[in-house]
Amino acid sequence: MKFYETYAKTPRLVPWAERCSQLIWELSNGFDKVYIILDGVEECSDIEGLFRYLRRSSARRTNLFISSGYHHAIAREMEHHPELEITYDLIKHDLARYIDNCLSQDQGLRDLKAAFKDDLKRQLLEKVQATKEMFSLIFLKVD
Repeated sequence: MKFYETYAKTPRLVPWAERCSQLIWELSNGFDKVYIILDGVEECSDIEGLFRYLRRSSARRTNLFISSGYHHAIAREMEHHPELEITYDLIKHDLARYIDNCLSQDQGLRDLKAAFKDDLKRQLLEKVQATKEMFSLIFLKVD
């Protein structure tokens, strides 16, 4: 696909939003049902413009899933649609298991003392809870 080759090989080259959306709708014409996932919508430079375009371009066969951090314009646009909020309390067990797995699998970390690992995990979980950003990545570096 020429579109992919052009933009994948030149990461600094940002495709025009109009061209991207045109390509999405052209590709979706061949299907009875289309599922579009938009992630990181809060990072869009023109959120209102994005939603104006989506309202104009939506088709009955199109299903849209939007994943985003909080932004007042997104909340306003989505107020009449189903919402799933992922909070720290819902994912803290999974985060703890992920950290435990990293600490046990990484060659540089697996030999740390158990008390140090427990303290490190506690601090990482507190940091994630304090940031209120559920999709923040945890980078772990111990020298």
